[in-house]
Amino acid sequence: MARELSQEAVLDFLWAAGGRAPNTALLRHFQRFLRDPALTEQQRRERREYFKSLVNSLATVHPAAAPGASKDIVLRRRSQLALSEVQDTLPSLHDDCGRQPRSLLFKSSPRNAASRGPSVPLGQREHAWLVAMSAGCWAQVRGLFLEEPELALQRDFISGFTVLHWLAKHGDGPGLQELAAAARRVGLALDVDARSGCGYTPLHLAAIHGHQLVIKVLVLQLGCQVQGLVVTQLDVEPGECIKVKGKIQSDAKGFAVNVGKDSNTLMLHFNPRFDCHGDVNTIVCNSKEDGTWGEEDRKADFPFQHGDKIEICISFDETEATVKLSEAEFKFPNRLGMEKIEYLAVEGDFKVKAI
Repeated sequence: MARELSQEAVLDFLWAAGGRAPNTALLRHFQRFLRDPALTEQQRRERREYFKSLVNSLATVHPAAAPGASKDIVLRRRSQLALSEVQDTLPSLHDDCGRQPRSLLFKSSPRNAASRGPSVPLGQREHAWLVAMSAGCWAQVRGLFLEEPELALQRDFISGFTVLHWLAKHGDGPGLQELAAAARRVGLALDVDARSGCGYTPLHLAAIHGHQLVIKVLVLQLGCQVQGLVVTQLDVEPGECIKVKGKIQSDAKGFAVNVGKDSNTLMLHFNPRFDCHGDVNTIVCNSKEDGTWGEEDRKADFPFQHGDKIEICISFDETEATVKLSEAEFKFPNRLGMEKIEYLAVEGDFKVKAI
């Protein structure tokens, strides 16, 4: 049964079926999304049309071989070519598929012409890499990397995913760490902020699928960019502290840290402004209730510099919120009388490293 309704999920199913599958089998695999009882009839129709568009973008429909038989869904030639070449060169490709993602166990090895071997041309190796990545067959990914590390720079021709995207999606934090270390050893620069065809970075995918270890590896160890960060379902009580560590961008105009109940109800909007909204080197604090801003409170002290690495600690009690920095402290009244913080958002020209 499919876990999501997406182009990549359809491609995975057809690849696993050898490039050809009965239409009934395809529908059965995605039936939880197509027949969701929680949807209205109109929503189900729209979802079926969306599903058809996904299938048509990847495959063609072949007539039934006999009366009463199911039509076949067959991958288009460019997808089928990749699959057939991989099956020819790696007959055991699917041996490890469907299991829990495993550590990649990358180890650097001397690279020379002989290590590549003459039997598998680079084109076939690229196809093998793409299929193994998408299927989560990490044993094959590891072997291919050792033969040709530059494959780690390849993108999936359908989704635009890199190997970092696939590791993030499958939730393999240890594998991500080892791949990054192996890439460094052979001098490869992996783009941890690369965007897929739909605009997703590896961090987006890790967050969507709830893979906390992968998020930590991407942010704390690989230094991926985190802007527009939003954290919900917090339970921070009076006397406790929320710490945000990061770096102010070298050309920052301003940034903001918001805490409260949600985006429309904020206990504190802490907004250092280098040069924006008519303010220069000014900190603006405010609150928001039901989407309406309160009266701004401007602070004369401005202990920030472009490019600074800083740690912001926000705590509160029944009367006020406190923002502590290494060399300064700011207070702002708890106007809404909030008893806990459930929401945190960081916006603007600030790269978050840890929370």
